[in-house]
Amino acid sequence: MLSGEVPQLPQATPNNLPAPVTRFIGREEELAELATLLQDPQCRLITIVGPGGIGKTRLALEAGARNLERFLDGVYFVALAPIGSPEFIVSTVAQALQFSFFGQRAPKDQLLEYLKEKHMLLLLDNFEHLIKGGELLSELLQSASGVKLLVTSRELMRRCKRRGWKPSKG
Repeated sequence: MLSGEVPQLPQATPNNLPAPVTRFIGREEELAELATLLQDPQCRLITIVGPGGIGKTRLALEAGARNLERFLDGVYFVALAPIGSPEFIVSTVAQALQFSFFGQRAPKDQLLEYLKEKHMLLLLDNFEHLIKGGELLSELLQSASGVKLLVTSRELMRRCKRRGWKPSKG
């Protein structure tokens, strides 16, 4: 390095994960299983399923935070609870990514094109009331081979299954 040159710091993985309010304790087995699934190139849709209040969101956030380095283009949390219809999934994902739509092209097509070359993890939280929007997730997985989805839901979608993993209670 030449005198006066500013050293380049490593870039942090882009993300919008909320800072945890409390320390994460336990669930190491589930986190290890999620890490295994997240590194598996054949597993691109993972669903954490269970009743409300068991910590699905907190587990997904912790898994995302612990696996940031696996996703060069980032890990993004998409809160779906506030939206009332599957038609708003595209705009909600775009907002989480800070992606702006432009021109006359359909927003869904623009989002899919944007994600096409990305290597990222999307944490889709509270998908249960938007199950009819599952077709969009399928399109996303088909068009963006480097994107993985970690979905929390009270309803089962589809998941990569190993050793019968189910979210633990508590």
